[in-house]
Amino acid sequence: MIVARLRALMRRSAAIASNQIERGSLEYNFGSRKLSVAGTEVVLTGREDQLLRRLLLANGACVSRQELLDDIWGVNSGINDTIVDVYLRKLRAKLHPCKIENLRSLGYRIVP
Repeated sequence: MIVARLRALMRRSAAIASNQIERGSLEYNFGSRKLSVAGTEVVLTGREDQLLRRLLLANGACVSRQELLDDIWGVNSGINDTIVDVYLRKLRAKLHPCKIENLRSLGYRIVP
């Protein structure tokens, strides 16, 4: 199961033509890990960066809470799944005016 997810992530990252991705006013460089929102550089923590990268690599598709928890914190981490909400709240505040949309019982995605 993990191997399949890693392969899917590798395929998605290979589909990105450059290291730069744009979603509305959000610009993220995968190589330098620099983020700017509406022309202002935003500093992210390590976990916030991992969360943002995972959502950007989904390319507009929904990513479930469990997928985020498994991919970022690990399958057997034993961490309460509400930690995802904590980091999403922090990330949402930093990404304004871009939004992270919650689609009930499906997951999360970035909306420009």
